[in-house]
Amino acid sequence: MGLIRHGGLIGVHGSARVSVQGEFAFGKRVSIGRNSIIQVSRHATLRLGDRVYIGREVEVSPDPDISIGSYTSVQDRCNILGQVAVGAHCVFAPNVFLSSGIHQFMERPAWLIRDQDALVADPSYTARSPRCLPIQIEEDCWIGINAVIMRGVTLGRGCVVGANSVVTKSFPPYSVVAGAPARLLRSRLAFHPPRAISSAAPEDLPYFYAGFDLRQRSIASSSTGLKAFGRFRLALDCSAARSLQLDVQADQPLKLACLRQERALPAGAQQVSFELDGPPTDGLIALEAADMQGRPCSVAIRRASAQN
Repeated sequence: MGLIRHGGLIGVHGSARVSVQGEFAFGKRVSIGRNSIIQVSRHATLRLGDRVYIGREVEVSPDPDISIGSYTSVQDRCNILGQVAVGAHCVFAPNVFLSSGIHQFMERPAWLIRDQDALVADPSYTARSPRCLPIQIEEDCWIGINAVIMRGVTLGRGCVVGANSVVTKSFPPYSVVAGAPARLLRSRLAFHPPRAISSAAPEDLPYFYAGFDLRQRSIASSSTGLKAFGRFRLALDCSAARSLQLDVQADQPLKLACLRQERALPAGAQQVSFELDGPPTDGLIALEAADMQGRPCSVAIRRASAQN
């Protein structure tokens, strides 16, 4: 009931409890382990990418939505609750807890906490603070054993969270953090988006920020650039730039969208440009590739640059 197949198979252990009243979309070769609880209530959405691994005794309960990117593994006894987006290639050690919600204790301090929760849950009531603050875990993050990620936190690409940490604030890409509350210990690398990036330069890989297949075996087998599927993002220094220029390889005719602009591309190698009228201040540029029927499709990016 409510299951949507995307041309793949899902393996669910016989002891797992999967209750779907909303939408559950999954990719190829998803695995859900023993005694895990997957609960998708009405009007909620759960999306799992290709080869997502859900370990034993894991609880996943979206409210309103949770997405977990391809090749991410969620080890035993993790809890992912509320509104959470996890990127591809992430590694969750056992006992990690993420929740975008919180029990209300300051809305009416003299009240019972359960009564304050009920008050804030009433759609007609305007609370002092939001009931839910989404959590965003970008690609290639490693979350250590027993870590807690609090609501409203964003961890940039490549972050590492030490064991037993309580993460109460956001950290930029490639941060190594630990402690309760977590603090910055060091950085894995200096993350400074350049004006131009190339798929042939290993030092540029972090700036093919999200949505790309960056496994070393995939990079080694491709001579046409780094492959992305559907939505993807690039990290570039776009200060004072007037346009974004891309060298792309399309396996089929497709539409490429960026910054509310769309380009129809034929199959083959080509250059395409988009106007940068007020680009994102964080330097992350979102693009989306779709076939002529509007379905997500793949595209390879060889070079990208911000042009004056």
